[in-house]
Amino acid sequence: MIGQEGTLGVITKAWLTTIPNPNVLGLLVFFDSNADCLRAVHQLKQGAIRYAKGQMHAVQHAISPRSLEYFDRNSIVFMRAKLDDLPNAACGLFIELESRTEDFATLEPCLAVLESCGGLMEYSILADSEHGRNRLYQARHAIPASINEIVTANGMPKVGTDFSVPDNRLEWMMDAYAEVELPYVLFGHIGDNHLHLNMLPSTEAELMYAKEIYVELARIALSYGGTVSAEHGIGKLKKQLLAEQVGAGVIEQFRCLKNAVDPNWILGRGTLFDRLLK
Repeated sequence: MIGQEGTLGVITKAWLTTIPNPNVLGLLVFFDSNADCLRAVHQLKQGAIRYAKGQMHAVQHAISPRSLEYFDRNSIVFMRAKLDDLPNAACGLFIELESRTEDFATLEPCLAVLESCGGLMEYSILADSEHGRNRLYQARHAIPASINEIVTANGMPKVGTDFSVPDNRLEWMMDAYAEVELPYVLFGHIGDNHLHLNMLPSTEAELMYAKEIYVELARIALSYGGTVSAEHGIGKLKKQLLAEQVGAGVIEQFRCLKNAVDPNWILGRGTLFDRLLK
């Protein structure tokens, strides 16, 4: 059912199994350059892989981040509405570490990685209580909230990306984002190389330009082996980009399957692909 966006069926009942809440630490750390930040992200990911494989004997490398979020310089400006004394940094990471016990054995190696990669540790914020984590969440959520305020003031919609690329193309994709000649804010889920570039046009001409740039960036992501929709779906607006991603043959298979299970094309009309022509 995942990925078909309501075109083949609807879930009417589901059984869920819950797991115990883990202990969680929140951490905010800043960097003077994207290069330093990306080195830290790479090492944290490698540590998570070792942790998942149970290689805790390599404790200096074993880390368990359950979330790894990036925010750029413009995002930090918005975050100051919720947190005082943030540095004038190029970017930062919001990290959550989890543990089944109160002993966070992976905190020390995580801090060691951040420091070795140029993290501005004197400005870092560690939250080990629910109140402290909520302060960090509020700062994180201030980013999209502030973007929405700008959208309202501009009277123009934002144009936001939802692309993800392989590990070895993340820096290249971020370089492509940096070339955009419009006001923008870049933040999101760097743990899976999935950042949201929010372009903020203020005129009709800028809106048209932003939409053109969006398509160019999507094709760059595809050329890097990425996806045009890592989180928010294809819907009706990205159908052509989906076709470019998977190819005409796959789209035709989608249509044939749809024709077989929903011959009247009742579900999700116009979503993902157009109706099979007889």
